[in-house]
Amino acid sequence: MKLLFKDSDIFFEKEKPSLKRDAVQALLLIIMFSAMTAITFYAGWVEFSFSYGTAEAMAWITASSATGFIAVTALLSLIAFRRLDRKSLRAALFLMAYAATPVMLLGWVPNGPVKIAGILWSVVFLKVGLETHSKKTGKEALLAAFLTGGAAIALAALTEFYLIYYI
Repeated sequence: MKLLFKDSDIFFEKEKPSLKRDAVQALLLIIMFSAMTAITFYAGWVEFSFSYGTAEAMAWITASSATGFIAVTALLSLIAFRRLDRKSLRAALFLMAYAATPVMLLGWVPNGPVKIAGILWSVVFLKVGLETHSKKTGKEALLAAFLTGGAAIALAALTEFYLIYYI
């Protein structure tokens, strides 16, 4: 519950943006998500199958997840910071690397309520991160978090990405 308070000292305040660390964290999350998603396909937990092997499926899922992650990070930069430059992209990557953790850890589960919980948890993390790290007001942070989350959901729905497609 402490994460929901504006003055929380356990989320974002102790960390500063580091391009290398944030990119590695995002990449690790994407690889974990891709591996677990590929397992759900090949275990038969969803009614979908690839016509090629597990390694190729995981590579495809990783590539599409990374592309989506970069697109949503750029959207966050535009929505929250109103610009798309090096400084705003680094700040957006920092926020996304942390805020996307719940959805990337839960999004592979082929169960709608679990995926929705992961998405909402990530939106809450993003709101808190925007308030704490970028000093946005509560209303600004909430609006930016919901706009970014909505854009991510729309992107996933348009591309029929697994995160939304199997809710």
